[in-house]
Amino acid sequence: MKRTQEEMIAEFHRLYTIFETIEDCLHNQDGEYWTTGFGRLIHSRAAQLERVVKGEFPPGEIVLGTLQAINSTSAELVRLLRDDPATAGRALAAYRDRTGRDYWQDAKPPKALIKVILQRGRLLDEAEGRLLADWLAGAAAARAKPAEVTLARDILARFGAAGEPAK
Repeated sequence: MKRTQEEMIAEFHRLYTIFETIEDCLHNQDGEYWTTGFGRLIHSRAAQLERVVKGEFPPGEIVLGTLQAINSTSAELVRLLRDDPATAGRALAAYRDRTGRDYWQDAKPPKALIKVILQRGRLLDEAEGRLLADWLAGAAAARAKPAEVTLARDILARFGAAGEPAK
């Protein structure tokens, strides 16, 4: 069923809020976002809505563009989780503090994040635990290598009863 223009605009606002919040949570001490310098051109919420009003873009285009921005940010977060888990952890915790939800719950995690968790061999927080448990319960785990599924189960088993990462 095709969504109405109003539904598309509402979806754009929901997605842009996710994007805006995680970008703000990733703000570094130098006053620059780490996502700048990757060749990304990010238009403000107002500028995008203005283009829809002017008829330059249909609402679906700004929804798609915002999804692409979220996916790019998620990919950078996956890289940070691998290369600088403390920075990524702070950003994800800040997102959770602001919204009451995990970023991955809102942004739908990329497959690469599961790979990072499996390579690391441990969970950094309960959000990763929920993500890994969801992955194990889903169809993706059924298509995964048996060793990956076993490792994921072992990682979850080592996860502390209070939701603390296993040492």
